[in-house]
Amino acid sequence: NNNNNNTNNNNDNNTEKRKQKKKRNNKKRNDQRRRENGNNRQGYDLVTPRTVHFVIRSTDLKPTVDFFVDVFGMKVLRHEEAVEPCPITCNGRQGKAWSKTMIGYEKEDIAYAIEVTYNYGIFEYPIKTGISHIAIGVENIEETIEKAKKKGYQIKENKDSKIIIGPDFYQYAVVKRVRIEPIDHVKIRVSNLNKSLDFYINNLKMKDLTKRFKVPNLNEENYAVVGYTLSQVPIYLSEENEENVVVQVTDYDGRHAIAYPTDLLNEIYSEIDKKLVVHDLRINSEGLTLAIVKDFDGYEYCLVSNAFFGFVNEATDYVGPRWDLRRKWIDQKLSDSEKGKSS
Repeated sequence: NNNNNNTNNNNDNNTEKRKQKKKRNNKKRNDQRRRENGNNRQGYDLVTPRTVHFVIRSTDLKPTVDFFVDVFGMKVLRHEEAVEPCPITCNGRQGKAWSKTMIGYEKEDIAYAIEVTYNYGIFEYPIKTGISHIAIGVENIEETIEKAKKKGYQIKENKDSKIIIGPDFYQYAVVKRVRIEPIDHVKIRVSNLNKSLDFYINNLKMKDLTKRFKVPNLNEENYAVVGYTLSQVPIYLSEENEENVVVQVTDYDGRHAIAYPTDLLNEIYSEIDKKLVVHDLRINSEGLTLAIVKDFDGYEYCLVSNAFFGFVNEATDYVGPRWDLRRKWIDQKLSDSEKGKSS
């Protein structure tokens, strides 16, 4: 009996030692993840992946900026001009000089943002059947709709929702704000819901939030909501059931950015089917680890390390575009009859 008792005690001790070792290793790993962004002044949870921003295109930047500012009360967070096309096709596959304007409600370590990319010399994008809408929560829906109407934007009123057809025909669902994060969700059309769920859950490590995340004014059957936590901006997947509707994704549909702890980002990249890799894993000039991947429908995702938050916090100056310099640059490329076009 004594021998049995000693054996049991040893087993218990070994089990406890393993638990303590695992706990120490987890703490060490989480501490490392938090150190990846020493400039994270808000103390954002750097252990949990986070949807960061969505990229859209603009053919006329000033009306687009004014739309977000005047209709939704957002502000310009930062603006960048680039003479050379982005090496990881942030501006699409246009091969043009371009600009990037980050627009949102708070700094990017606090809230979700919209990245507006403008390609010099591109005045139209083919629109297919990719992104459905971006839903934005507001305190007063009717007041927001009236602001959009006064600026001349068309309003699409469905039975259960109101949608503003914004600049470049992007659609913005106006919903009642029910949480701290003002941007409610991003809705995309998918060709196979089960296949999409497998990609987002098993490849991007998201969770199925369908039963937990209440989508305002929802009146659909074949859908799912995926994301990391209920406080973030999730992706609303909607399978098209209409005949002859084929999901077609183009440069117009932009891309989604997601921030990860570096070790998890490396793990995701090592496991993903390389046929879905758009740009290989790399460390860029700012020291950020990143890769561009896509789902089987063609929606692109920029996977970036959490060091991103420190970089963008330093870059956030709330200064918008220099319209006079942009006017000069655009007009240099236009014929006499076209001068004054775009902004």
